[in-house]
Amino acid sequence: MVAKSSAAFAIDATGPTRTAGGSRRFLKVWAYGYVVIWLTEGALRKWIVPSASSGLYFARDLVTVAGVLCLLGAALNRRERLLMDAVLVISAAFALVVFLQFLSGASPVVSVIALASYLGPLFAVALFWIFLRTPFGLEPLIRLIVWSLPVQAVLCVLQATTPVYSRWNAVGDSQVSLITSDGVARASGTFVAPIGLTAYVAVSGAALVILAWQREPGRFRTVVGTISWVMVLATGGSRGAVLTAAVLMVFVATGVVLNGSIRSLGKFFAAAVCAGAAFVAIKLAFSSVLDAFGERFESASQSEDTLARIIRAMFGYVEQVRSMTLLGDGAATHSLAGKAAGSPYAWVENELDRLVVELGLLGFLIVVARQLICLTLLVHIVAQTRLRKDVGVWAAFAALLPMIFYGGVFAPSTLSGSAVVSAVLLLHQVCAAKNLER
Repeated sequence: MVAKSSAAFAIDATGPTRTAGGSRRFLKVWAYGYVVIWLTEGALRKWIVPSASSGLYFARDLVTVAGVLCLLGAALNRRERLLMDAVLVISAAFALVVFLQFLSGASPVVSVIALASYLGPLFAVALFWIFLRTPFGLEPLIRLIVWSLPVQAVLCVLQATTPVYSRWNAVGDSQVSLITSDGVARASGTFVAPIGLTAYVAVSGAALVILAWQREPGRFRTVVGTISWVMVLATGGSRGAVLTAAVLMVFVATGVVLNGSIRSLGKFFAAAVCAGAAFVAIKLAFSSVLDAFGERFESASQSEDTLARIIRAMFGYVEQVRSMTLLGDGAATHSLAGKAAGSPYAWVENELDRLVVELGLLGFLIVVARQLICLTLLVHIVAQTRLRKDVGVWAAFAALLPMIFYGGVFAPSTLSGSAVVSAVLLLHQVCAAKNLER
């Protein structure tokens, strides 16, 4: 069977996409810019222009808001116009809540930060959805993510094997703060903090699986990407990244089993062998680094119950409901960006807890909606034959699941970008599974 061209995504039951040519070109530039900024923002903030760190933090969200405003006057088809109208209604409702919080005493600067942080991801997913329906397609961006893996792998090795005061571990005028008891720095790659690299492991792993399961995958690209991905995972020193990788592998294996083809099983076996060989080689080459991280994992596991921590991250927000107010303390008031802008409230690390504390009843509804969306997506994938047999769909869902169900979507900026790209990968694969003959 021959796959249809990417232009097929521009046609559906509502007719061809009539987005103006200028708007289409803008979407292409914006989509590439969004992914590039997500991949390089941390490097710019750490090593190149640390003085502009605050501005770069919101660059992607502000550009996205500008993109939505530019599309308001474009020629969109009925489905796209309905999407934009829904986004604007949701945005207006949220802006009203923020305005009421402002009238109750919230800082105007923090209120602006809140609008950018909370609405930026929503706008970005809407723009990407329209972009997917143009002839440009997402595959070049997926290849860009996969080819960024060797760069991240080299940086992770440099950061984990050089002293904490080296240039590679610099964060502006200071140095990396997360190190093991043996003095090994936890790598962050081009991101500001290891949490950004953890999210990147999920997104890049899903992108790698999507390209590897194409009909004509680039074998060299797949091998290089797999080795680099394992290197990032092994030298990153993050328990969260290991857990993320394990979730990804479980869902990919589920997709392979449901697919049932010999070709798919062969690819999975080959990927497992390649990844295993890469890990053995990395273990031999950087044994001291991996030993230091192994001791850290063991010590952390002894000092806390990992399972209890995960359950707390998923459902701990219920405890916040007892003391929440109707409007909350104010959007972004408990975020790092809000505190940097002068918010007097303490930082709340878990985003689900933070949503309830900051937004009150609206925050609680958003948290419940996020978790219900995850369950609905899972049911939809299982119910649709083409989706449940698509390994790429399972990989993209695995990347998105922890971010939506209990992770970060709105802040910090790095996690916001990772969540958006994961959602777009899932949208891309669902479109491919439903529109392409397999």
